[in-house]
Amino acid sequence: MLRRLKNVIIAAALVLFGVQGAGAAILFSEGFDTLANWSPPQGASGEACVRGQICTTAIPNGFYDYRVAGTEACSNLDGNHNTLNINELNARGGSGKAVTVWNEPCYSRSGSWGSDGLLGVDFAPQDEVYVRYWIKFQPDWRWDGDGSAGGRALGAANTSPMQKFMHLSHMNPSISPIWDFFSGVQNKPRFTPQLAKFSGGAMRIQFNLPHSPLTPTRDSSASFTLNVYLGAAPLDWSVPGTGGLPTPPGDGQWHSFEFYAKMNSAGGIANGISKVWYDGALVSTASNVVWIPTGDDPALWRWNHAWIGGNNSNTYLPANEQWYAVDDFVVSTHYSGPPPPPDTLRAEGISTSSIRLTWQSGSNGATYLVDGYRIYYGTDPANLNGSVTVAASQREAVVTSLAAGTRYYFAATAFKQEASDANENESLRSASANAVTVDLVRPDITLAPVTSPTRVASQTLSGTVADAGGIASVLVKVGAAAPVAATVTGNRWSCTVHNLTEGANSIVATAQDLSGNESTASGTIMLDTHPPVVTVSAFITPTIFTSQTISGTVTDVGGMVDSVSVQVGNGQSQAAQVNGYVWSFLVKNLQPGVATAITVSARDTAGNESSQNSALMSSIGVLKAGDLSGDNSVGVDDAQLAMQMGVGMKKPDAGQLQRGDLAPMVGGIPQPDGVIDTGDALLILGIVTGMVRF
Repeated sequence: MLRRLKNVIIAAALVLFGVQGAGAAILFSEGFDTLANWSPPQGASGEACVRGQICTTAIPNGFYDYRVAGTEACSNLDGNHNTLNINELNARGGSGKAVTVWNEPCYSRSGSWGSDGLLGVDFAPQDEVYVRYWIKFQPDWRWDGDGSAGGRALGAANTSPMQKFMHLSHMNPSISPIWDFFSGVQNKPRFTPQLAKFSGGAMRIQFNLPHSPLTPTRDSSASFTLNVYLGAAPLDWSVPGTGGLPTPPGDGQWHSFEFYAKMNSAGGIANGISKVWYDGALVSTASNVVWIPTGDDPALWRWNHAWIGGNNSNTYLPANEQWYAVDDFVVSTHYSGPPPPPDTLRAEGISTSSIRLTWQSGSNGATYLVDGYRIYYGTDPANLNGSVTVAASQREAVVTSLAAGTRYYFAATAFKQEASDANENESLRSASANAVTVDLVRPDITLAPVTSPTRVASQTLSGTVADAGGIASVLVKVGAAAPVAATVTGNRWSCTVHNLTEGANSIVATAQDLSGNESTASGTIMLDTHPPVVTVSAFITPTIFTSQTISGTVTDVGGMVDSVSVQVGNGQSQAAQVNGYVWSFLVKNLQPGVATAITVSARDTAGNESSQNSALMSSIGVLKAGDLSGDNSVGVDDAQLAMQMGVGMKKPDAGQLQRGDLAPMVGGIPQPDGVIDTGDALLILGIVTGMVRF
């Protein structure tokens, strides 16, 4: 009684001071924390009690009535699961108390549905009224035919599963029983929200909203139903569906429902209203309801009673009882649930350690009040573990003590706690926003090694880029060409450049972070499409030697010769020695009298190649050295001819000069000096006697 008196006083004060419109009042509010633990036994025939009666189990303080159905085969098997309970088992907020309703999946008695338990409250008759509470379902709650382990296959329900959890009506206390919902006038009109899956269509949960208006014939012929679908088909009430469907209440968390009903202005006029908010979002509206028919006065049928609880037809398997809990139950003449989330949240870094947030009030089709706003933030968008709270009048907040040059993510909520609420009513979180604290640190950027020199005019460049506050762009500039935007993925960037020009191409990659700080990485690509130039110096041919060192020059526009190779005849190319611009190579195994082709090739570091074919080289062979007589042998007569030539008695022809000019010998190798003299005669005599070999 003290609580109800308190609510009346609050209502009077609200009316006196005009808060939220004339007549705005809390008609009933209960957080259950101060009530005694309560659990009326079901018994074989159930139990019921109305205010003023002497009952086995008293009605909880402030409530008007209760009813529990009798036990079934699967009811309360351990003695701890009466249908209606007020205790600490499932209190919202982690402490205090709540109503826990145990749900049974069997019912056998004729005309009975399962788990029938109602706890009712009366209030002064109202043309329009709001009923709000928070509800939480057991995390592994089952629906018949939901395909869960041990149950029936998906869509194979024995019944059309349904669970009621609220009745709002005009209850006439002079008509008994007060729990009559199907005869002509008791509890007419009535609004009965429930979760259900009736037959037909894909297996999915409906937020089912039956309306049962009063009719001239005093029956239920005018009843109709509106549906709001929660979750996606098939029966999945833990994951949001597509197209903006709300998240279903099957996640084991607390969710808010608020219901609004307004009488039509006169009998038969189709302007009655029903609305439903789920977690602060308006999910259902009907504005053409004829709650009261022509010939009846709506003033005589105003809303005056609400029940939490209700029966079910959910014969799930295995047949173990399951529960849902209700807390923070409010009946009022104004919206009292969680506000809508704030809208258009924006973030802006304003210093090295602070970010400014701005937002607008959200909208949910109700006039609502807020106590304040809460800003959640963190560096991980999935873990906003910091928060600040600001006054209801503010639409701006500055979050301080942040790390410099760091990106933070934000979401905002609005909250309200009615005077007698045990817990706060906080909105869902807003859409996220993010910003970077003022950043004086330049980003880090690297340029991976480039292919240079190259003879290809296009090349893909890449590197790394990082910044605590995020990267705005990476631009790549080649020479005097306009910068090109690179692709940034994570901490990697890449860009393909085209139309490199011959010679050195400067590369500059510039990274800019979201605060405008820049840093660069640079390199050079040498485009070289010209082959090197190779020459071969003159060499002696034919020669008396089977080996001879040949040489020449090699030059390249880029000055970057990679290699010079020499091919002798049809043999494999072999590397020559390169010293600066000069190359040399020792040709071996020349065959006597055989002409051998010599090909010299040069390659630069870009891959360009050029080649030079030399004159044919042949050898007369060491066996013919000293053969001045031309008989293909070396004898004393050849030594004598050499003496004669040396003293001027005979003049050698070109062939004799080539075969006989052997002296002097240096290191055992003949070093011809262009004449045949006595030194040559002595060497030829040494060949004859076997004392000289080369």
